[in-house]
Amino acid sequence: MKRVRYALYALVAVGLVAVATGIILEGDGARVLARDTHAGGERSVDLLSAPYKLDRIYLSMRGPRSNQPRIELAPAVAAEKAGVEKTLWLTGVDVDVVDAGNLSAVSREFFCHANLTLNPVTTTPEKHNRSFAAPTHANWRLFTLVPGRTSVHLPPGFGVPIKSGTLLDNFTMTLNQNPGQPERTVQVKTRIWYRQNDSTQPPVRPLFRRGIYVYQQHTPVAGKVAPASAAAPHQGELCGEACRTDQRGRQASTFLARTRQGLDTHPGASCCVENATVEGIMAQFGQENTVHWMVPPGSHRYQSEVTQQLDLPFDTTAHYVTGHLHPYGKSLKLVDMESGKTVFEIEARSFRDRLGVESISEISSRAGVPLHRGHRYQLIADYDNPTSQSIDAMAIMYLYALDEAPVSPPPALGRVAQ
Repeated sequence: MKRVRYALYALVAVGLVAVATGIILEGDGARVLARDTHAGGERSVDLLSAPYKLDRIYLSMRGPRSNQPRIELAPAVAAEKAGVEKTLWLTGVDVDVVDAGNLSAVSREFFCHANLTLNPVTTTPEKHNRSFAAPTHANWRLFTLVPGRTSVHLPPGFGVPIKSGTLLDNFTMTLNQNPGQPERTVQVKTRIWYRQNDSTQPPVRPLFRRGIYVYQQHTPVAGKVAPASAAAPHQGELCGEACRTDQRGRQASTFLARTRQGLDTHPGASCCVENATVEGIMAQFGQENTVHWMVPPGSHRYQSEVTQQLDLPFDTTAHYVTGHLHPYGKSLKLVDMESGKTVFEIEARSFRDRLGVESISEISSRAGVPLHRGHRYQLIADYDNPTSQSIDAMAIMYLYALDEAPVSPPPALGRVAQ
């Protein structure tokens, strides 16, 4: 079984596995299951994706997927006063993979990712951010769930603000990485958590999300430029969301092999990685870089400067952090390049008896961890590939930081002239 599994990865490496046919591109069969109010004032909306038929091997970013568009969290609130929108606070998201026949839970090994995004037909991040009295700093994606991290809940008292009339999209994708599985049809069940402003509770503090990526220089086919992955793909579908600004760091990305003596830091040790998919090439990182690459056998470290990706509007504090690694990914660290100290470290654990990520750790803090606008930061991912074949990899950190500009102290009073 392992030999077949690794051979499939080898096919990906040489580009012989095409995007599977019959993939659902819109949410046919998707629906809202329920809207509920819970103790403490929290509310939820339950969604069910279109059905996904898993009848063959689907590796990462290759499985059936769909978008459930134009989700309105609180229709009654949005309709209370025409032209007056209230602020709602997103506080978390949960997903489960369920059997399409009876909606009972099945193994989460079939889950690839879910992205809760702004609806691109009715708004943009710029328009959304300007809709608040104090402009916010959101991007297209609001929450991302990945293998090993199928639940994200912000610490109590914090939330991502949206207007009651804002429409959302929920893009979900499945996978099927292990040979020998019986054919099955599944759906992805999503619960979105939110709350309204409540005069009996302390005010909710706003957070903005950042997804920051390790990217690596790859070896393109001589004389060729990678083709576009799809015509106007949805912001929740691809490896990363589109960005019009250059997000490459001032320091070039590198990777290092780990030997018995430690990391091989010889100048000739770092070279180009092998690209895993066309979709891994994102405009903001240049045609020469990919966020989805192949890891050769052995232990390897991949690192990228992410200062430009963080795009901090001011000094702030991070209150929730998690990440995304593929099978055999070990850890993901954000390092302050000014001090050399690790700011956050996220760890991953892979299944022992099958291919897949069992768990990704998380950091949740009401006090927050400082992030400085004037500092440079680096993201470091460690992979340990125990197989004899190359495997595909990504490394992404998701963090939520306080969206409140620091209050400047009043100017000191000068001495009064005598």
